[in-house]
Amino acid sequence: MALAHELSAALEEGARQVSLVSARVALRPLDPLARLVAQRRMTRLIERAKRESTNDDPAHVLRLAALLAVKPVPEASLDDARAVEAELTALGPRTIRKRPPWWTLGALAFVGCVVAGIVVLRSVLAPFDARATPVGHALDRGLSEGVRVASSRGGARDAARAVVGAEPSKRAFGDDGVQELVRLLDAAERLAAVNPESGSVERDAYLASAENVGRLLQKKQLPYFVDADVLSGTAGYRPILMSSYVEREVTLVLGGRSVRALHLWRLDRGVRFGALGYTRPRTPAALVLLDQVETDLVRWVLPALPEGESMELVDDDTRLRPEPWVTDVERRAAGVLRRHYEPFRSDPAVERVGRLLARRRALVKKWTASLSGQGLSFNVPERLVPEGDYAKELEIRITRANLREWDELHAELLSRETLAGFAKLRDRYTLSIERHEAQHRYDFSRGFIPLPELVLRMVGAENPLDAPEGGYAASVRNEFSSYLAQLGTGSDSPLLDLVLMTRLSLSRDTVGTAHAHAAVTCLLAVGRELGIAPEPYLERGMRRRDVADLFLAIVSHPPASIRSGAVAAYQKSFGVPLPTVASRTVHDHVAWRH
Repeated sequence: MALAHELSAALEEGARQVSLVSARVALRPLDPLARLVAQRRMTRLIERAKRESTNDDPAHVLRLAALLAVKPVPEASLDDARAVEAELTALGPRTIRKRPPWWTLGALAFVGCVVAGIVVLRSVLAPFDARATPVGHALDRGLSEGVRVASSRGGARDAARAVVGAEPSKRAFGDDGVQELVRLLDAAERLAAVNPESGSVERDAYLASAENVGRLLQKKQLPYFVDADVLSGTAGYRPILMSSYVEREVTLVLGGRSVRALHLWRLDRGVRFGALGYTRPRTPAALVLLDQVETDLVRWVLPALPEGESMELVDDDTRLRPEPWVTDVERRAAGVLRRHYEPFRSDPAVERVGRLLARRRALVKKWTASLSGQGLSFNVPERLVPEGDYAKELEIRITRANLREWDELHAELLSRETLAGFAKLRDRYTLSIERHEAQHRYDFSRGFIPLPELVLRMVGAENPLDAPEGGYAASVRNEFSSYLAQLGTGSDSPLLDLVLMTRLSLSRDTVGTAHAHAAVTCLLAVGRELGIAPEPYLERGMRRRDVADLFLAIVSHPPASIRSGAVAAYQKSFGVPLPTVASRTVHDHVAWRH
């Protein structure tokens, strides 16, 4: 009611001045929001006064509007100027008092609450992003980036240090923690500046500082992990720091020993390993690399599951002019994968993810061929969620129908049901990789292990004791042990592991590596336990077609027989029983879908 009296007072002032402008000016003491409401009401009252009175004198119209503001049904005749003025006077004095702008402040507070609520709701509903957390940002854009540019001068190095020392980092790590991160950056810069012929002290100091940061993360119970390495060359040392988010922590009791395993997503975008997992004697855990696991599944494994598809086992150059044995082994390997996944294929989401990825692989092949004809290259997607906006980047080079299919395909791939199906397949697969890396940890704890007979023959060595740790022969031995472990004690059938091991030995991209030689040695050892003599293969020099033939011979046996063969091969090769997992304790952190 107070606003009605103040509006009436303003209109009456306008009548005295015979000016609508004066009436509006009289509203100035009001709260800005209340004044806006009053001005709109004033306009409506004046329009009513004009409509209901035949007296169009401006002063009378304003007085009538002032009366209507407080008495919607006046007693006086609306055409009688004196009667309207008298009734208005009888109402008594009405003033416009200046008061604090409560209306405006209240409205602003309400809007602020709504905006804050939207921000909070979006943050709660938004997918978790490990890189966007204070710890993730400090490790990625601060620590790992600072190590990467340790040998540079100026802006990039200063920017990385600024991230490490920023207030969010101090809140996440504490002042003592930030000092530990800074010490690591200092150690990296000293290492990058030293002469490689005399830098062993700086190298050890850098690695020790990285280990201190790792202990800091564990002490503060932050689900993040850092691992340092050093590359050396004629130009000097190159420090590397890989930072990761820990999605799963596992404690295994293996052969009476406790082994820690971490399932990691990489934060930084630096050097990438092609391996699905790794560990070293100085690394404090067995590491499962989820980025690379996903790449293997989406590029090679799952697209081969639908009927009629093949498993790509050889390199691109070999596939351009494939020999008959290549076509045969890739077709039959896909059948082996279907056997492996048979228990899961009743799940519609599992079937769907294979079908969608097979279709994506077909589109990628078509686009690759088309773009190569235009003199352009195509980066094949390595993640379930493509790393770039392919539809946007290719819109002028690919048909609209193909781009529409690409978008529809990914809309279905990223549905909740399909993502759940993919996660189920990925988590089953990581169990095998975890077992492989845990075996490495177990072997490190045993001390020196002589080279088994088949490893000797594979690497062309004569002395089983001539295998210094870090050398090629020792690497083949270590991988041979872990391959037998994952084949012999994995939770699923060994068929998927056999397919991927064989792929290492058939692709020219990996055929000469320690992993490839270990995989071939594993095929020979398991095959021998299944009645397949290794000598004919060794005598022929283990050509790629021989590896394919041996693989097909082994996978023709039941999975249970293959497992038993791997267990027996381990006992025969290393002289001790294959250790088994007595317990497995899992602690999951927030899943990072990116």
